[in-house]
Amino acid sequence: MKSWQIGAIAGLIAGIIAGTVYSIFIKLAVSIGLYDPSWRPIFENSFETNIILPIIWGIFFGIIYSKTHSLIPGKGASRGLFFGLILVLIIWIRHATFSLAYGWYLNAIGLFFTGFFKWIAFGLVLGLLYDFLCNRYYPKKKELKIKTYDMQGGFLPGAIAGIVDGMVAMAPIIIGPALGLFEIPESPKILTFDFLINQAGTHIFINMLWGIIFGALFVRVYNLIPGRGILKGLIYGLMIYLITTFLWSTFWIGWGLESSASIALSAARWGIITGFFSTGITLGLVLGLLYKPPK
Repeated sequence: MKSWQIGAIAGLIAGIIAGTVYSIFIKLAVSIGLYDPSWRPIFENSFETNIILPIIWGIFFGIIYSKTHSLIPGKGASRGLFFGLILVLIIWIRHATFSLAYGWYLNAIGLFFTGFFKWIAFGLVLGLLYDFLCNRYYPKKKELKIKTYDMQGGFLPGAIAGIVDGMVAMAPIIIGPALGLFEIPESPKILTFDFLINQAGTHIFINMLWGIIFGALFVRVYNLIPGRGILKGLIYGLMIYLITTFLWSTFWIGWGLESSASIALSAARWGIITGFFSTGITLGLVLGLLYKPPK
C-alpha cells in the first residue's frame, strides 16, 4: 500500500468523525445565538452537506498530509493536531477575518467555534490513524527528506503578492453585482466611490496579512511543488484557492441546494469568481515571480 493511499483512508475516517463533530457543534452554535439569524436555519438544517463534504475534503487532506508528513513537526496525534491547527488557521480563521471586516460578527464567532472543534477532531484522528496504518502496511519504507528554506524569506514576497491579490479582487466585486452574477449582502444597490474605496482598503490589508502567511508556507513546501519559477507559484496559488475559497464555495453550494437558499448560492458564485482571479491566479503568479530560493 502506498503512502497516499494510507493518507486517503485515514482522511476518509477522520472526515467522518470531523463531519459528525461539525454537525453537532453547528447545532450548538445556533442554539446559543451564534451566526446571523438569516443563516441559522440554513446551517443547522443542511445535515447532508455538513456530513458529506467533510468526508470528501477529508480524503483530499489525508493525501496532502501523506505528502507533507515529513515537514510537519511532532509525531502521531501531535503531528495530526498541528496539521489540523494549520487547517483551522488558513481555512476557518481566514474566512472569519473577512466576515469581521464586513461586520458579520456573529458569523465570524460561529465560524471559529465550529471550525476549531471540527479540524482539531480531524487532525487528531488523522495523525493517529495514519501512523497506525503506516506501521502496519508501510513499516520499512524510509521517508524522503525534503529540503526546506527559511520561512522568513517568504514574508516580503507574500506581503507584496497579498497586496496585488487584494487589488485584483476589486474587479470581480465591481463587475459581479453589475452583471447580476452575485450580490454583496448589505452593500448599496448602486456601488458608490466611498464603498469601493472601503472595499479596496479592506481587501488589500487583509490579503496582505494572509499573503505573508501563504508566502511563508510557500517557502516551506517549495520543493514539493512541481514546475519552476512562475509556474511553481501559479500551481501553489491554485492549490491555496482550492483549499480555501473553493472549499468554502462547495459548502455554500451544498447549503444553498439543500435549504433552497439563494443567499448561499450567491455567496458561492462570489467566492468562486473572486477567489480564482485574486488568490488562485494573482497571488501565485506574484509569489512565483518574486521568490527566489537561496542557492
